[in-house]
Amino acid sequence: MIHYGRDKDKKKVLELLFEQRKDSLKKFGIEVFLKELFGYYGILK
Repeated sequence: MIHYGRDKDKKKVLELLFEQRKDSLKKFGIEVFLKELFGYYGILK
């Protein structure tokens, strides 16, 4: 449901999920930055 939210709401959820999972992602060789995620979800600010 993140895709259909308002930008400020999507940003909050993505920040929370990112903080919870960034270490696990790194363990599997997935390097992603929060700013990249915002771009994937169309958040420009």
